[in-house]
Amino acid sequence: MLRLKIKKSFWLISLASCLSLSISYPSQAEEIPREINQAITGIETAANQQNLTELLQFYSPEFSNNDGLRNETLATALEKLWSNYPNLKYEIILESWSREGEEIVVETTTNISGMGTNQGQTQELKSTIRSRQYFQGKQVVRQEIISEATDVISNAPPEVNVIVKSQVQTHERFNFDLIVQDPLENGILLGAAIEEATRSNGYLQPSNFELAPLPSGGIFKLVTAPALPGAYWLSGIIIDGNGKHIVTRRVTVEAR
Repeated sequence: MLRLKIKKSFWLISLASCLSLSISYPSQAEEIPREINQAITGIETAANQQNLTELLQFYSPEFSNNDGLRNETLATALEKLWSNYPNLKYEIILESWSREGEEIVVETTTNISGMGTNQGQTQELKSTIRSRQYFQGKQVVRQEIISEATDVISNAPPEVNVIVKSQVQTHERFNFDLIVQDPLENGILLGAAIEEATRSNGYLQPSNFELAPLPSGGIFKLVTAPALPGAYWLSGIIIDGNGKHIVTRRVTVEAR
């Protein structure tokens, strides 16, 4: 069995880490507080310039998200991301906003794409993240990742259809399937799938895939949800003679 270490490529900040940013506003956009508009504009400018110092001014020193990511880890992760993917394009759709006491809550969907390199290999990153940001003034104090789907493609691997639920209940059994659209006739297909609890150091540490020969149809994995509620990453990899396709999906486990 072949063991392969792959570093996940994470988007990290669905509102902020933009190199090319397009923002779509909901119908109530005219009522969005001025400081939020100013913050988004400042974030866009700083990110397009890859000015990390300026960008971090829009994040509270106490910033955290529901994976345990904090201000210091955020800075390190952004540097890594920008180093590997210097030409990312972000489309941010502002789904809604509301007031909760002294905070402004902004919910967004972010589509991210771009070419980059990892361990000397050219690859394409595609990611869609739904998240909720909590602003105090012009600073994000915390963030909740609601859902995410990330694909990293190298060269020309077979098309893969991913089937997995985004929300399940504790102890629930569900499928995580990576179905190859055009099964190979004579070639060799390798792959693996892993489950991980989301955590702050998971943004930077490689994932270990133990590759094994696959049936021509792909990966078909039956997963049992943990006993404790929380967020988990399900990742899979498909490799053939033409390329590599890595997928990561977030699954939220809720109590019964």
